[in-house]
Parts: sequence; C-alpha cells; structure tokens
Amino acid sequence: MSLRVRLVPVMIVAVVVTQTSAMARQAEPVGAEPLFRGLTWGMPASTLRKTYGRSANLVEAVPGVLQDLDAAAHDLGAFVSFWVGPQGLHFASASFFFTRRGQRFSEQDVIAESRRIVDELSRLYGKPHLESPWNGSFFSYFWLTPSTLVQFAWNGADNWAIHYRSRTLDPDAQTLLRTLR
Repeated sequence: MSLRVRLVPVMIVAVVVTQTSAMARQAEPVGAEPLFRGLTWGMPASTLRKTYGRSANLVEAVPGVLQDLDAAAHDLGAFVSFWVGPQGLHFASASFFFTRRGQRFSEQDVIAESRRIVDELSRLYGKPHLESPWNGSFFSYFWLTPSTLVQFAWNGADNWAIHYRSRTLDPDAQTLLRTLR
C-alpha cells in the first residue's frame, strides 16, 4: 500500500487570494484623538462596545446610534455619538455643550474655544483642507485623512460639533468630498 501526495493548485490560490484581501482591508482609524483610541471604521456595534474606552457609558436610544452623553473632547464637556449601519461604524461626532462648570458660554467664549480646538485639530491632522473662519454667523473647517473626513463647525446657534466620516463607508462623505474639490 503506497500513499501518494497530490498537490491541488486551486487550494493554494484560494489561500493567497484570501490573505491578500485581508491585507487590503486593514483597519482604518476613526480619529487621532484619545477618545477614539482603538476605534476603526467598519467595526460592528459589538466590537465598538468592547473597544470604546468608556463603553459602560454607551446608550442606544435610537437603533444604530450609540451615545456617550457625558464625555469630554478637547477639554470640554461633550456627548459623543457613533452611527453603526450594515457596513459597521461609518460616522462619529463630538457635540460640545455650551457651558463650563454650570456657566453658559457667550458667543465670544464659543469662538475662543473654537480657535483652540481648530489649533488642536490642525496639530493632529495638518492644515485644514478648507476653512471658513467665523463670519458673524457660522464657521466651518475640513480636514482630510486617507480614511476620514473631519469637519468642525458652528452654525451660530445650537450645533457646535466635530463630525468624523468614513471616506468610504459614510453615504454623505462622497457628496461632501465632491463639494470640497
């Protein structure tokens, strides 16, 4: 009785293709801020819950949107939101409160804090790709990384936030990218 070894080239090709695809889909980080440490675009909600440093604080009031309502970002009180769809995590935001130690911010306070945040974001992501400084009614700054579109804006009223969008997974990112070119 003799045993013969027969190589099957198709199986080897399948292994190579699988490994190549896995290498091409390397995890893309959400952002450089410590708040997002370990978070990557496309991760499912279950992985986000395990990875987010303040996971015990996450609530899901709306399906697919996980929120930490008592976070801090850029040394300010904030609530952080993560949108997780069928393709995984695709959008995150840090929305700032208009108060510090119980005192409401004036418009000048918001502008001063915003300048500081723009400086911090510029240290993390480089010069803004597009900037519209305060003009009396709004400001908006955009940074582009290989995987993320970052926007920091204030509409002069109730929306003061940094938005992080996956350049490939967030449906609105492609529209915004076309307007930035």
